[in-house]
Amino acid sequence: MIDLKVFDADSAKLTARRHLTDHYGSEKLEDVAYTRVWYITGDEKDVYEVEGEVIIKTKDFDRKASRFKRSALRFNLQIDPVSGDLIELKV
Repeated sequence: MIDLKVFDADSAKLTARRHLTDHYGSEKLEDVAYTRVWYITGDEKDVYEVEGEVIIKTKDFDRKASRFKRSALRFNLQIDPVSGDLIELKV
């Protein structure tokens, strides 16, 4: 739980990066590129949606040398603007 209020698109990106770091680990997370950030008003709850691509390092076990392979994954996050909590993560 992060406990960070989300006021605008920039703070939504920061919160999304923190949630992705918690999910993948700081040593695996290499880069995050955002494609869209928008605010959605709902009947029950308002949310920020953050969409983009995350690049993570995965170990390449085929070789004897300890090299890392990089994987790019698309993600979609829903964040509660009041508490900063993660509502949903789709990878």
